[in-house]
Amino acid sequence: MDTFYAILLVIAIVGGVILIRFLISKGVNAVAKTANKHILFRSEYIEGQQLVSESLSFESTASVPDIIRQLIAQVAPEETIPAIRGAIYQISSSPDHIVYAYGSKLQPQIFVAAVSFTNSGSTTQGVFKFLRWKEKEGMVVCDEVMKRVREKVYTAFTAADPSVRVIGTPVKSN
Repeated sequence: MDTFYAILLVIAIVGGVILIRFLISKGVNAVAKTANKHILFRSEYIEGQQLVSESLSFESTASVPDIIRQLIAQVAPEETIPAIRGAIYQISSSPDHIVYAYGSKLQPQIFVAAVSFTNSGSTTQGVFKFLRWKEKEGMVVCDEVMKRVREKVYTAFTAADPSVRVIGTPVKSN
């Protein structure tokens, strides 16, 4: 019977240590997130939040197929999800939208972005926006890749129609 209580005591101690370690880890992450937002990386935090919250809208006389061809040429998504290194790949497409993701088989969909189109007469309107993204300690993960994708989408819009009217600007990557 004493062995049983000893085993229970060891299990309780190990469980308690794991719980305390988990709680300390959560506390440290919360402090790091707050420090990153307000003190250490304030400008990077603000820039990342602007990047994911602002859409890129356009109005063009180019047809949707022309714009899609330019998107494929400029964004150049991988045919399949890479095994290890991250890359842009296409999740889905239809005549009125394309959904891209960045990641690998080890870490799929670090961020997901979409371009959607609507036709009204001879005018094509569209919107590019980030749908999902990951953050670490409050900071947007892979923000430089996100900026490059946004730039490439902007370039595709202007390549399809040099007189395109774009609302929003591409965020220049470093």
